[in-house]
Amino acid sequence: MDRPDETTDYLNSLSECARWHDSAPARTVLAMGRSEAAYRAGRLPQALDAAHRWYDLASAARGNPMVPLAVAGVLRVLVETGRHAEAWPLLRSVDPERYGTGWQWAHLLEARARLHLARGDLNPALEDLQECGRRQIAWQRDNPAILPWRSLAALTHLALDRPEQAARLAHQEWEQAQGWGTPRTLGISLRTVGITTRGRHARKPLEESIDLLEEAGATLEQARSLIEYGTVRCAAGHTRLAREVTLRALTLARQCGAVELADLARDRLRAFGARPRRAHATGISALTDSERRVAVLAARGLTNREIAETLFITRRTVENHLTSGFRKLGISGRRALAPLLEREGRP
Repeated sequence: MDRPDETTDYLNSLSECARWHDSAPARTVLAMGRSEAAYRAGRLPQALDAAHRWYDLASAARGNPMVPLAVAGVLRVLVETGRHAEAWPLLRSVDPERYGTGWQWAHLLEARARLHLARGDLNPALEDLQECGRRQIAWQRDNPAILPWRSLAALTHLALDRPEQAARLAHQEWEQAQGWGTPRTLGISLRTVGITTRGRHARKPLEESIDLLEEAGATLEQARSLIEYGTVRCAAGHTRLAREVTLRALTLARQCGAVELADLARDRLRAFGARPRRAHATGISALTDSERRVAVLAARGLTNREIAETLFITRRTVENHLTSGFRKLGISGRRALAPLLEREGRP
């Protein structure tokens, strides 16, 4: 319902309960909530941390029906961050014979469709999205605030040169989104309406989409809408405005850690005649929020296990953040962290 402050309050309360009572179900729900909240806000490193934790907790219990839901959470972030090679082995680890009949499988189908789309495999993506929609309708869970499968299917039809089917699905989702009424859901559906609408009539829904997604604090989705708006403006001959809008989208995508979207924005900028600079990839300013938090705790002398327990992430995630951080900082180990952070004014 796009109430991030209330969500954070509930998650913090749940965190205290999980800490005092050592409740595995509470830790699982906490990781799920943190992953979903971070993903919707466009904080992809935090979303991936929480999603890995969620998956580890869910898969600890054999046959846990929440495993496909957790895998879907990890897959969506891996797609956005361009880490497709990690996505496929994880996807293959989920047995459809064991989990395929539950409502959670619809989420996995939608996430798998995103992976297919990122690879350009349009027909497998459409099959997954249609089955996802069939299941959502059958389970009476068909709400674009939960899974915007019609938007993704509309874009797939458009890529397959089926504009009529694309427009029909886009307007169906827009009608559903109006019934639900929250800005993020409205913004996503309006963007799809704009993309599937030809000519000058595409401008208004895209402008409204940008405003709604900014209101919702959905930075990642706002960047997507800005890219499409820039494309429409360029087609109308407004090249300077198109560059400005798309450059803003590139900045937001980089802030989110959305590698795939940043690449798309960069490609569009080049098509508009601009020469976007590559992102700075070294030094403390290049660390993600998650890498910085881990680095600070490591500099204080905490072990990987203590860092994992403090941040509610896995030790594997701690190791990954430290490895990535050491590379960006140009150091070989944690002993160099404290002096480096001190020099940068980050004690």
